[in-house]
Amino acid sequence: MHKVIDNFLPKDEFTKIKDIMTSDAFPWFYTEGVGSKNDGAYFTHSLYRDFQKNSTFSNIIDSLMDRIEVYGIIRIKANLYLKTEQTIEHDYHVDYDFKHKGVLFYINTNNGYTKLSTGEKIKSIANRVLFFDPSLEHCSGTCTDENARINININYI
Repeated sequence: MHKVIDNFLPKDEFTKIKDIMTSDAFPWFYTEGVGSKNDGAYFTHSLYRDFQKNSTFSNIIDSLMDRIEVYGIIRIKANLYLKTEQTIEHDYHVDYDFKHKGVLFYINTNNGYTKLSTGEKIKSIANRVLFFDPSLEHCSGTCTDENARINININYI
């Protein structure tokens, strides 16, 4: 089961995160394979890895994390998918093959999406949050109407 909440953060807190992530000061790293090793590439920024902070930018999401009931952070990464001429749907995947919780926080509005194992597509809308089970298959779709699709992927217990 999943839950979608729009306008998750107060506007000023959301704008602070968005402005940093879309600035030329925020580093993005080229990553091969989105859902599988053979389905394209995207850019990521690892904020937390293996239950530990992994970036000097980790604190930009403090206001977001304050609103999520988290016992332990497995991983938090920012994702940036470049605009494509036609929507590319990446391969289905699970984030980790054990039971845990997940949140996708959408940074910008575009016609890209997250597709759940049920086939339901969750639209990328700025300041929207999707609570879901990332141990179930899901996939992403690129956007064609903006320069990039940007979100934050949180895996936690």
